[in-house]
Amino acid sequence: MNTQNSSTKLYVVLSLLILVMMGLVGCGTLEVGALPVDAASEASGTGIQIGIEPTPIPETLTYTNNLYGFKVSVQGGG
Repeated sequence: MNTQNSSTKLYVVLSLLILVMMGLVGCGTLEVGALPVDAASEASGTGIQIGIEPTPIPETLTYTNNLYGFKVSVQGGG
């Protein structure tokens, strides 16, 4: 009976510890695997900034339906 009581306490303590860790990570207090700003800039070394570039749109967009035998072409905004 004493073994069941101690295992229940251990389960409760571990559950609370996991909940506290999840709360800290969710609030940003504990950053897992994060690099400091200076270390991140030193790690890149090249000074190149990576960003998102828009996908180029072709000048003419064409849809062809072979079943009904028609084709539609639209001028794109490239």
